[in-house]
Amino acid sequence: MNDYCDALENCELKHKLWKNFYDIICKIKGIKPDPIEEKLRKKQKIAKVYPSSKEIKVQAKEWLYLFRNCYFESDVTPYIHVFGNHLHTLYELHGNVNFYNQQGVEKLNNLITLSYFRCSNRKKDYLKQILLRFLQRDYLSRKLNISFEF
Repeated sequence: MNDYCDALENCELKHKLWKNFYDIICKIKGIKPDPIEEKLRKKQKIAKVYPSSKEIKVQAKEWLYLFRNCYFESDVTPYIHVFGNHLHTLYELHGNVNFYNQQGVEKLNNLITLSYFRCSNRKKDYLKQILLRFLQRDYLSRKLNISFEF
């Protein structure tokens, strides 16, 4: 019975953790609008309350502390680290953290993984083979002015 209570308590903590994550994201999403939107807002006299970077810092640190209580130390990925420790800085400097998504890095990782499994012998010189393939495609695309799908 005691294990069941511990598991239930852990589920409640995880639910709180991800609810807090969602709340933080909702607060900072689109927080500093473009100048045109800001002018319209001023003309219509609509006040938009933006959270301060200190408020974001406190909430993100609390979230990271809760994350570390729910999961193992090894589960803290670079994304989690940045979210918990540096989100407020990115927010203060740029306002919109959507600039910092990792879509490009993830796509490159996908391309390299595909090249490793499809275009290399997966032995000693796999990195050289992958680089040569990328260089050959780049050269051909520039020389022949065509685009290749990776």
